Amino acid sequence: MEHENENQTETALIDIFYKDTERLNSIISQINKGTLQSLTTKSEDLQGSTFYSGGKVGIPGSGLECNQQSKEENKKIIEENRLIQDFSVIDLLQTLNLEVIDSVTNDMLADLVILEGSLKLQNYKAISNAIPLLMPFYDMFGKKDNDLKIKEANIELTSLKKINPRTPEIREKIKLLENNIKSLNHNSDNLKNLFSFMPNILPFLPKGLGFEITLKNEMTFNGVLKDKYLIDSEEIVLTTYNTKLPGKWKILGVIDSIDNSNEEQDPSNPITAINSITTFFKLMLSPSPIKGVIKPILIFRDLNIK
Repeated sequence: MEHENENQTETALIDIFYKDTERLNSIISQINKGTLQSLTTKSEDLQGSTFYSGGKVGIPGSGLECNQQSKEENKKIIEENRLIQDFSVIDLLQTLNLEVIDSVTNDMLADLVILEGSLKLQNYKAISNAIPLLMPFYDMFGKKDNDLKIKEANIELTSLKKINPRTPEIREKIKLLENNIKSLNHNSDNLKNLFSFMPNILPFLPKGLGFEITLKNEMTFNGVLKDKYLIDSEEIVLTTYNTKLPGKWKILGVIDSIDNSNEEQDPSNPITAINSITTFFKLMLSPSPIKGVIKPILIFRDLNIK
């Protein structure tokens, strides 16, 4: 029994990375018809003292004599106040008794779940702030690299066109090079336009700290973290772990799967254009296909005690 209790204590200890107290209190109060902030326990400590009154009671010489003994009991009420804090979190997890899942269906909507997987952070704020600083270096890095590829492809194309007669293989290679040069020129123009327009789109880029969790079956979900609910500050987290947290983490949250069906959108609508920019920016940071989004309530991992 002693070992059993020790094991229960081990599994109950968790390392909390993120805790949305408002959502947690909301769920707990719905279950318990109120939120317990602290716990008060009372116990009685009985302290007894025995003393002699200094006399005898009974008939002298009869053998029925006895010392007069009095016992006084003092009652002391011990009151103990305990803050609930994370005990309510563990109690909630035990009450919900949710199974950790590694696969979802397309019709999941507003489902309260626990996902487990590898956790990667996305520092949108830092990237948004860094873009204006990197723009002057576009000609030095992005454009220079693209121009070099175009130059090399043109040299090879010129060399192949001098060959006569041309075999079917050479004609096919010439066609591929021409298409490649055309694509590289197109990409160069797009990058140039993007960088020139960047100051105008910066206000619409996502800010804050995002994350994505990848399950063992390679399904990926993303979401956004609120600074005030991080146990450690954003600076400490990024300095300690960079963007990838070690090991496996669990997320208690509300999940919505993404509908991959393409809806007709009006390209002239400015809202559509802004959404396209935001989507492009997110895809640039997270090229993995996103299965859905999750609003995190609690991010934690089990602690090992050895």
